[in-house]
Amino acid sequence: MGPPNRQQLKHTVPVKVLTDRWKAFRAERAPMLVDVYAWTLVHSVSAGVHMSEKGGLGPYEKKTDAFTADHAHVGLPFMRYSYHAAPPVIWNVMTGERVESARWTFRDHVESIEALLREVCGDQSEVVQLRARMQELLTILPGGGA
Repeated sequence: MGPPNRQQLKHTVPVKVLTDRWKAFRAERAPMLVDVYAWTLVHSVSAGVHMSEKGGLGPYEKKTDAFTADHAHVGLPFMRYSYHAAPPVIWNVMTGERVESARWTFRDHVESIEALLREVCGDQSEVVQLRARMQELLTILPGGGA
């Protein structure tokens, strides 16, 4: 009997990068509640990885090029895993389809979040505001969310 199948949810955008980007966003405005939710949803791309796939990213453990305007990986949050000796297989939990790191963008991520929001029952006014604000935030990401 082998070791248990251990998996971990991992922020695709490193926490330090999220913290720095939130501070910069917050410094430019006094965000309303919808801004906080929208910003968090747009930036919080996560992936499930098996413990054997954890680590191995060298300097990319704590950084990403997804927000670097002149980099080939701008707007591509999963490309930091291409630096792993054996890049993990990443799946879209909404569709069950494999994520292609070289093509999956923040815009694709927001489309998945919007699919979840379409499941909300009752008053849609807050959902409409949140969806609109997420689309606005995509336009200010380097590369426009790609």
